[in-house]
Amino acid sequence: MILAAEGSDWFWWYGDDHPTAYGAEFDAGFRDKLRGAYLAAGLPAPTVLDEPIRKSPMRGQTPPSGPVNARIDGRVGDYFEWRTAGRVLTVYGAMHAAVRFARELYFGTDGRSLFVRIDPFEPGGLEGTTIAVRTPAEPSTVLQVEAGGSAGELVTVLDRVLEMSVPLDRIAGSQTAVRFAIEIKDADGSSQRIPSDGFVELARPADDPSRFDWFV
Repeated sequence: MILAAEGSDWFWWYGDDHPTAYGAEFDAGFRDKLRGAYLAAGLPAPTVLDEPIRKSPMRGQTPPSGPVNARIDGRVGDYFEWRTAGRVLTVYGAMHAAVRFARELYFGTDGRSLFVRIDPFEPGGLEGTTIAVRTPAEPSTVLQVEAGGSAGELVTVLDRVLEMSVPLDRIAGSQTAVRFAIEIKDADGSSQRIPSDGFVELARPADDPSRFDWFV
């Protein structure tokens, strides 16, 4: 793995003098080789390898347009409950999941808690899975629970959709940007990461009050 990562072709695509429409795929492939080298050596892969080296706008992500204070019941009973939430489409990303448990993810905050809704790819697709919340922290902060269960302050309810809440201070410090990823895994070890690459970014209302004063 480490020899494959040392190939000069990987670095060819990082400069602006060699543009390519597949830059994100090359970036993800390079980091995947490095991640494999760590695992082959029996070492944990650093979380920095989850971050794209090529910085570009995240595709398939829409930020929240207002506050979200969801009722965690596994159902979307109120049209306005998630109307202002951000959205992540799982079909985007350089590292597509071979297994798709979820179709899309919604997220938002009321300034105190992170609220997440995961819509299954097909009915019952999240049954028997484990949900983990990951952050860019080193070592990675991981909150994990069986879908529909609770573990301390991480609460999930699974019905037609999976809804969950966790205090923001469990994800990031008060002076730290809120960035997270959700990993879904079943008993066979198959997994799906949302987003497939990088992290979801969430602005706190106090960081940018204008974003929470209105919506269309």
